[in-house]
Amino acid sequence: MNNMTKLVVCLVVVGALAGCTNTRISQSLSSGEIGCPQDEITITNETASGPMGRLHNWEAECRGKHFVCSYEQTTGVNCKETLATNSSE
Repeated sequence: MNNMTKLVVCLVVVGALAGCTNTRISQSLSSGEIGCPQDEITITNETASGPMGRLHNWEAECRGKHFVCSYEQTTGVNCKETLATNSSE
């Protein structure tokens, strides 16, 4: 595990223990999963839940694409792209 990964994991664990979220951490976690630079990612709807905030959920948007993401200590980061719907069809 490289130093950046260790730092991110440490920050997520600290945030989870505190039961809070952090946009910078969500951007960093999303970056590797969705292939966008951290500074181009917009984070919304962050939540922490479960015992001591063990589950961290957020939505990430970059370059016109929208993703629903989560982090759990046992499974790591998971981001799935959501499909845009066209209401005029």
